[in-house]
Amino acid sequence: MKKIAFTAILISIAFFACTKTNSNPNQSSNYSITAVVNGQNVSFNYGVTVDTSQQGEMAIQGYIDSTAASPYIFMNLQFTYPLTIGTYGFNTLNGTGDLSYIGDHAGTPQVYTSSNDSIMVATITKTAISGTFFGTTLYYAEDYNNGSYYLDSTKIITNGKFTIKPGQQ
Repeated sequence: MKKIAFTAILISIAFFACTKTNSNPNQSSNYSITAVVNGQNVSFNYGVTVDTSQQGEMAIQGYIDSTAASPYIFMNLQFTYPLTIGTYGFNTLNGTGDLSYIGDHAGTPQVYTSSNDSIMVATITKTAISGTFFGTTLYYAEDYNNGSYYLDSTKIITNGKFTIKPGQQ
């Protein structure tokens, strides 16, 4: 009887140890991207990816949700290999960093490009890279009357924080 009870307890422990608490594989409580965008707290924790396939470059992006038109944040760091702790922005000593925000307006993507930004890598371990970011991103819309572009809108991004897994796909 003791063997049956012991076996039942072991099976229960194994079952609960393997049960996922987060049913969405594209979200992780351990890795996240958050920011304040034009005064609104925003989480970009859906489909977080990190592309390190090019030596000396790391691209990070995360979506707000799973919809096809979900806004997302995109950060691109270019550096002299390997990545080091420090600040990445336009023409910084550690390398360059670009911050973009991609939104959607009536089914048309709006790409807000970097104007004034800073991405700071604070920690690097084998399991995580974390840091902060902020910046002003600009969306230029096309003037169909004369084929030129004009500044349509701005996204001011503050209090950005990220914790990502190196090479996370």
